[in-house]
Amino acid sequence: LKESIKMYILSCAARFFRGQKNKHSSMLIHVSHYVNVHHQLNDKVLDYVKILKNRIENAGSNDLIWSELKDLWENKFQPVSRNMQKQSESLGCFHEWNEIKPEIKLATERINVIEVNGQSKQVLDYSALEKDKKFQNFIVIGGFRLSRGLTLDGLTISYFLRSSSMYDTLMQMGRFFGYRDNFLDLCRIYTTVDMISAYQ
Repeated sequence: LKESIKMYILSCAARFFRGQKNKHSSMLIHVSHYVNVHHQLNDKVLDYVKILKNRIENAGSNDLIWSELKDLWENKFQPVSRNMQKQSESLGCFHEWNEIKPEIKLATERINVIEVNGQSKQVLDYSALEKDKKFQNFIVIGGFRLSRGLTLDGLTISYFLRSSSMYDTLMQMGRFFGYRDNFLDLCRIYTTVDMISAYQ
């Protein structure tokens, strides 16, 4: 989960470099339909995002956080982007680390962690933000509302562990894959071997 959040930061930074700063970006975390699990996970993710924000805000040029992010970028993103760009420029674009690094601070600052379920008071209203010309990077934690009806703008990273053998549920959850033109190469799915098998 910690790696997936770092990957999300990098995907946002890459979209910024591609001229997509005036777009929303989202990460989805769906591990259970139980609301009390959402509460606990929300607290953990909030704490971790605060740590990352603080580390990046105060990082010197040789800080370990940069080498951690650089390793992820060069090993997890660059090979995929290079291969997809060869197929079509609408599928992806290869970037060097020194192009992405300057965008990371703003990408991290824009992150908001939000819980979406039947008890949550927070509202995920993309259109209201756009009217105010505000664009955010959301980490959205939830259950049934995510798997059954809500589509997330600019979804790049999906972390979901909840298994299902019901094919209608699997089809609904297919929206977790988040593919869009111009950032398909930045999309990643973190899930279980059983879920991969179910989709196959």
